[in-house]
Amino acid sequence: MRARWSIAFSVMVIAVVAAGRAAGQSLSTVPSADIPAGERLFDYRAGFSLPDDERPGRFGQRLHYQHSLDDSWRLRLILLQGENADGVLKSQNLIAHVHHQFIESEAAGGWDSSIRFDGFVPLDRRPGRARIVILNAVELDSVWQVRGDVFIAREFGEEAVGGLQLETRAEVSYALSSKTRIGAQAFDNWNRIGEFGSFDSQRHQIGFFARTRVTRQVGLEAGWLIGVSQSAPDADLRLIATYAF
Repeated sequence: MRARWSIAFSVMVIAVVAAGRAAGQSLSTVPSADIPAGERLFDYRAGFSLPDDERPGRFGQRLHYQHSLDDSWRLRLILLQGENADGVLKSQNLIAHVHHQFIESEAAGGWDSSIRFDGFVPLDRRPGRARIVILNAVELDSVWQVRGDVFIAREFGEEAVGGLQLETRAEVSYALSSKTRIGAQAFDNWNRIGEFGSFDSQRHQIGFFARTRVTRQVGLEAGWLIGVSQSAPDADLRLIATYAF
């Protein structure tokens, strides 16, 4: 127990230090395909993007609630907020997810697969968005897990970018214990399908994370992403706190 609280305290200290240095946001994770039956969960995320030569730092946060209807269907509602150019925190999007799992690891040798439908309702002048997500997770053995997700989105509204946008995310993790995992992640935004452009015009990030259950109800995750293409921020820090009830 003392070790878990030590990890939690360290994560919070990192977040506070980063907030003092910069502000920005990358609130994404590599979501799992698995839907736990009976889950009701509050999730808070804070993201900080360190300033670089081309962009100022920004802070963002998100609050969401998710509710599993059973072990195959889950609903989620999200409020996303971020700093504007004046440094004022503004609500940006209200997001709804409908998540359906159609392959269960218990019957498929450790493989979970699901589909998710996302709707983004803008609360400012940004365009709306609809998205389809294919989620996969494979338990390689008792300690190693791989996740791979594909996101296809289309924007709507006066300032919408035409065409379908493609994003992929991947994660490899290792279980240090039954409650704590560490691993590496890759976030890749490929621009529009058919018009991907150059590597530097796309947004590519790689990084590391630690995820732990502090108690049966409280979970924490901290991640650090590094930009590997010119369009991506140089560095993003993410802190996620969850409360299950």
